[in-house]
Amino acid sequence: MKKKKRKKFKIKYIVMLGLAIYLGSIFIRQEFEINKIQAKIQEKEKQKETLDKYIEDNTKKAEYLNKISSSKDPIKYIESLDNEEQIKEYESIIEYIENMAREELYMVKPNEIIYIDKKKVNNIFKDNP
Repeated sequence: MKKKKRKKFKIKYIVMLGLAIYLGSIFIRQEFEINKIQAKIQEKEKQKETLDKYIEDNTKKAEYLNKISSSKDPIKYIESLDNEEQIKEYESIIEYIENMAREELYMVKPNEIIYIDKKKVNNIFKDNP
């Protein structure tokens, strides 16, 4: 009879040990998953901050351009700028407009010479057969 009690006693501990190991492994896996998800959340928050800043900058530029274009005489409006910050903002907007015109609309300055490489793969001016 003593032998049977020992077997039940051992089986009980083995089952408890197995259950503890199983639960421990689940807990560890969940911790790794939580860490991965938190890293993704931080990455997405950084991307959101970058996009928010980009939107804010472009909104300011658009509002400023609307002020200039809605005034009766844009040249007088520009000449009336007295604050250095306003002048810098105006210059940055003009630079932004120039870059957009050059890169997206392929515009050039007067008397500017453009060299086109016809062998270039991504040449927009290349003749299409």
